[in-house]
Amino acid sequence: MGLGVDRVLQFKVVTPDGQLRTVNKCTNTDLFFALRGGGGGTFGVVMESTHIVTPRIQVQSALALFEPTDPNIRSLVRVMAANSVQWATDGWGGIITPKSGVAIYANPVLNAATAAKSMAPLVAAVKLAGGNISFETSPSYPAFYNKFIATAQDPLGLPFAASSRLIPGSSFNNTQLIDAIVNSMFGALVPQILAVAPFSFKGYDNGTSVTPAWRNAVWHTTASNVWNFDTTMAERTSLYQGLEKVMNPIRKLTPGSGAYVNEADVYEPDFQNSFWGSNYPRLLQIKQKYDPEGLLDCWHCVGWKGPQDPRYKCYMAI
Repeated sequence: MGLGVDRVLQFKVVTPDGQLRTVNKCTNTDLFFALRGGGGGTFGVVMESTHIVTPRIQVQSALALFEPTDPNIRSLVRVMAANSVQWATDGWGGIITPKSGVAIYANPVLNAATAAKSMAPLVAAVKLAGGNISFETSPSYPAFYNKFIATAQDPLGLPFAASSRLIPGSSFNNTQLIDAIVNSMFGALVPQILAVAPFSFKGYDNGTSVTPAWRNAVWHTTASNVWNFDTTMAERTSLYQGLEKVMNPIRKLTPGSGAYVNEADVYEPDFQNSFWGSNYPRLLQIKQKYDPEGLLDCWHCVGWKGPQDPRYKCYMAI
């Protein structure tokens, strides 16, 4: 079904000059491009959005549970990597949390029989690891969400630092990269693999401003650290530096890819290319057109004024 920005039909937005504008494929088309991936709050205040809706569909799910030992994590992540492109082609998406011993996949395309056949490699690997895997048919996505996702929410209120990388489908035959991803599972407190990139969706147009890396990605890998209220500044700095150490090998082995702006490293290197790729120059032109004085500014956003601005004095020097 694509990314969220692929399903937006129209915005109503107040731009920095105080004008309420209707934005779609026919009116204010440049803003429509910018708001579909460029960071909505950078270009104006979005008051309303209109989206494509989809009729209710069945969802097949596969829930894998396993003991999160070092050998199990390493072997299962490798099996998932080896099958990732085929599973994405088959319509699977999912969330893999190795340190918790859980992987949940969902598929809105296959039926129960073909879903089980597609996931046969995972069934064999999980059984070999001493775990178990179960399949279920949900009558709708909300039913799937309420059972498997809503009941497993992350805790709120914790100071949280993340880093991430989009992994292209063409890179899964790179053994060095897979080694780096496997090793990243042990380099942060909360590593995750989100097999949620819209790899099998080909109905997108060129009117979105997300990084083109999304269109060829299969995995969105993340590494996160948390700290307590009394953690020292030196300890916090070390946690951010630890994420950089985890993600840099993966960045190096995926040249030309990028990161999801909403779940990226606060200190993402070369953020313009990482977040927007070849779309950044056009986004900057649109930013300068609608907000020439830089009224709407934020860290690592389009047209960012830089760390010297007083509003960013709370950011650490990493």
